[in-house]
Amino acid sequence: MSRIFMEDKKISVVIRKFYDSLHYLYLLDKLKPVEYIYILEYPSGDMITRKRVRNKLKLELPFMLQENIGTGRNLIEKIEVLSIEEWNCDANYGKYPIYPISSTENERE
Repeated sequence: MSRIFMEDKKISVVIRKFYDSLHYLYLLDKLKPVEYIYILEYPSGDMITRKRVRNKLKLELPFMLQENIGTGRNLIEKIEVLSIEEWNCDANYGKYPIYPISSTENERE
C-alpha cells in the first residue's frame, strides 16, 4: 500500500477539502445530498488500497456525528475512492469521462 498517501497529513488535506466544499455549498444554498468521490490514481494502486483509504477518510468525515445526532439533514451521504478506470466504467460517473494527465503535460504548465 502507498505509505505516502496514507500519511495523516495527506488524509487531512482531503478532509479539509471536503469541509471547504461543504461550507461553500451551504453558503450558496445548495442543499442537495453530498456524495464525496475521491479519485486516487497512482502506479501500483489497487482496490484494496482504495478501500483502506476510503475507510480512513470515513473515520474523519462526519458519518459518526450524523449517526449520533440522528436528526436533520445529513452532511454527507457517502464516500467513494475510485480509480480513473472505475470512474469511467460507472454508469453515472462515466458520462463525464476523465483521463490521466501525463507528467510531460504537467511540466509544460
